[in-house]
Amino acid sequence: MLFISLIVIACFCAPNTNSQYFDYITIKIYRNDKPVTLLQADTVNNEEEVTDVSIEFEKLPILKTGTFQNLSYLRNVHINSNNLEILEPHSFRNVSNLRLINLNFNRIKIVPENVFANLTVFKISLRGNSITTLHPNAFYNLSDLEVLDLNSNKIKELPQDLFYLTNNIRQFDLGYNQFGNYFDDYKYFDEALSNIQRYQDSLLDLSFNNFTEINNNFLRGVQFVKELLLNNNNIRRIGEMALDDLRWAETVDLEGNDLEELDDKVLSALQVVQNINLQNNPWSNSFVCKYERWCEKQEIVNTMDMACNTSEYTY
Repeated sequence: MLFISLIVIACFCAPNTNSQYFDYITIKIYRNDKPVTLLQADTVNNEEEVTDVSIEFEKLPILKTGTFQNLSYLRNVHINSNNLEILEPHSFRNVSNLRLINLNFNRIKIVPENVFANLTVFKISLRGNSITTLHPNAFYNLSDLEVLDLNSNKIKELPQDLFYLTNNIRQFDLGYNQFGNYFDDYKYFDEALSNIQRYQDSLLDLSFNNFTEINNNFLRGVQFVKELLLNNNNIRRIGEMALDDLRWAETVDLEGNDLEELDDKVLSALQVVQNINLQNNPWSNSFVCKYERWCEKQEIVNTMDMACNTSEYTY
């Protein structure tokens, strides 16, 4: 590819900071599939044929409303490792062809309403920030969104109506956050994960959080998810109907929790699952023996790292 450097000479007069989207940082764009480096980044909105924008290792504290509003051909935005802290509403306003937003490894704490609303984006990644708050409708009306990555943040709860009119997510990563128990009747994943197709790879990752219990309602609506990760929490109890909605699951990972036993109804729900990981839990010997027999009956590989001690267990 032909590499072009575009240098814009700054005016000697004081800049109008009210209209400035960037503060004289360097960004990389692609114009007609050719990489272009902009040394004065505010000229990016003059590049109407831009398809990709990449900003890395710069100082960019705020993503302002309308930052990319003139870029009707823009498909991919990568703003990684820039100490970005604030997302203003409608930061991606009028970007009608946007498919990927990557805001990984910044310092974002709050995802407000209407930052991503009504976009045609396929993937949003906010991995490795400091997010504590997701506002209701933060991901409003994203009918093309299939991949949402919120891994490695500080999120403690999901608000209701977070995914209003967003119902095509198939890979949802919430691992390495601070989620605790949910005891209400709201179906947090029912709408977001409702249209997964059987042939699609799909994932709900809730690993490395602070769950101690999975109640009967929390996972309602995950019937089409193929991979459910609950490993490395502090789970001591799983409600007897908590996994009833599983239909196409191929993997359920419960490794690294505080489980001593599973209810018979939970085992019944797991009959459809090919790969069940129960390692690194303080299972009671009675359950270990029961699970061995259950695996034999279901013709499922027993991956448990404990063996039945028949001297302690009476059949």
